[in-house]
Amino acid sequence: MSLKKPLERIVFAVASVVLIAACAFVFKTVWRDDELAAFRDAGAHRLAFAASQIQNEIGRQDHIHRIIALDPDVKDVLKATPPRPGSYPLHRKLAMIGTEANTAAIYVVARNGMVISASDNTSATSVLGTSHLSRPYFLTAISQGSAAFFGIDPATGRTSYFLAEAVRETDGGNVIGLTVVKIDFSDLEASWEAVGEKIIVTDENGVVLLTGTPAWRYKTLAPLTSPLKAEIVYSDRYVDQRLDPLDIVTLDDTEPDRMVRIREPGGTSTYLVQHTRLFEHGWTVRRLTDVGPLQTTERDGAIIGGTLAALAVMLALYVGQRQRALSISRRAQARLQWAVELRTRELREANKTLHAEFTEQRRMEAQLRQIQGELLQAGKMAALGQMSAALAHEINQPLTAIATFTASARILDTRGDRTAVRANLDEIAGLTERMARITSNLKRFARKGQGDPAVPLHLRDAVDRVLILVGPQARSAGIAIESRIDADAEVIATPVLLEQVILNLLQNAMDALSGAPDPRIRIEAAARGEEAVLRIVDNGAGIAEDVLDRLFEPFFTTKPSGVGLGLGLSISHGIIESFGGRLTAANLAGGGAEMVIVLPRHVRRPTRAETLAHA
Repeated sequence: MSLKKPLERIVFAVASVVLIAACAFVFKTVWRDDELAAFRDAGAHRLAFAASQIQNEIGRQDHIHRIIALDPDVKDVLKATPPRPGSYPLHRKLAMIGTEANTAAIYVVARNGMVISASDNTSATSVLGTSHLSRPYFLTAISQGSAAFFGIDPATGRTSYFLAEAVRETDGGNVIGLTVVKIDFSDLEASWEAVGEKIIVTDENGVVLLTGTPAWRYKTLAPLTSPLKAEIVYSDRYVDQRLDPLDIVTLDDTEPDRMVRIREPGGTSTYLVQHTRLFEHGWTVRRLTDVGPLQTTERDGAIIGGTLAALAVMLALYVGQRQRALSISRRAQARLQWAVELRTRELREANKTLHAEFTEQRRMEAQLRQIQGELLQAGKMAALGQMSAALAHEINQPLTAIATFTASARILDTRGDRTAVRANLDEIAGLTERMARITSNLKRFARKGQGDPAVPLHLRDAVDRVLILVGPQARSAGIAIESRIDADAEVIATPVLLEQVILNLLQNAMDALSGAPDPRIRIEAAARGEEAVLRIVDNGAGIAEDVLDRLFEPFFTTKPSGVGLGLGLSISHGIIESFGGRLTAANLAGGGAEMVIVLPRHVRRPTRAETLAHA
């Protein structure tokens, strides 16, 4: 291109500037959007992990107060008129339970609101002997049977979660007091603070009760209205905290995330805010990601875009002015070489960045697999908790019989009747073997099986081991279970994980049969070509049509709030798919529902010795 006329030179210069500015703006915007998307993706994973930490902390302790409410020693001290203070053994029992469960505190509260026993009775902050009549959860638990309260503990000045359960004199009888479990989140907050996680947990009033940033604790996300302030003062929920609002300015309110600017004593920072709701508790978990590095990203994008545009302009000049002097050509080539070297360095840095992001992604995937394993183990423990009463009854029966046979054997021994004594000993041995099978299956089921290899497995063996655990619960509920398993129904699977899936499906079937007349469950397994099919059929009310399509979605459940997380079927679906199979659900024309597991069939090949033996 020959630029001899001044006007052409001016036009070319203006066009070049416009092109470079446009490219710089486009690259800046694209790089900013990519970096922001990476922030959103990483933030979403870490937000989900923080929410699961809170759920796990609560789920680990949310059954203790219900179990203690059934304890005879607790009922004895509450039945006294007036209720007498708990004895040292009761304090010690609560302390041992609290230590085992790693619980902040366990209280026994009389109907008049007085704490008569506490696991922390020797602590300087113990509430033993104090009145909880004005605490928000007290009247709710007395009138409704149970209550939960998330707020500040006046004894410690820290945020705690209180779970209360009414203690009744008899089943369905009068309420004589409460058992209370206090869950403390100090360790969780400390872990957030240690790694610099900007996590905040707010209640329904928008008050920050949990956070890894101490300066934000007991602040509000927005100014409170006068009626709400009056209600808060009356309830004494936040003790004497001022509840001042954070200095927040919303920059971008695009759903589902927001961009905000927060003014702090150390300066002003801009954050990307992502949130998730814990609906069963009424809390909102938010994660704030500092987006300060976006400015550097925008600058780099603008530099690269402008550089590329400048290269394009320089290339046009090079082609247009090729016939000009050799010195000009050499200078243009030198500039081009410099630009290429600069671009190469930038690409090398970009490659390092991509490698780091790939490594982070692999780490997050490993973390998600670990969380799934922990959720699976939590599901096992929940199932064992549901079966504990029936299993205890199943073990108590042989123990009672053993005691009877032992007493009888002593009498027969004094009479010299050795034959009858040996018969009694044989009976005792059989009962002992029966209890050993139950405890062996309990130990096997409770063990983590994430790392176990897949092995050839008869479906009959897997179903029999599950029925040993779930059978007592089914019998106590009056549910008849019929099992028909073909001998050639053999698959390749991890035994502990497949048994977990079968137990989940049986537990759901038994839940569906609650209140049904003549409840029955039928288990069938047969080989079908290259597949083995296991069907679990119940005669309940079936599955609602609008539920069928969402049955295997994570966190979807039709059970009441607080009963399960909606993860059992989702995890079971993933386990069966990892075995190369599929899990489906359907309603039956005659009523009831069926869950169908289809797995690749394992065909046992004869060994060389067996082949030669038949030859």
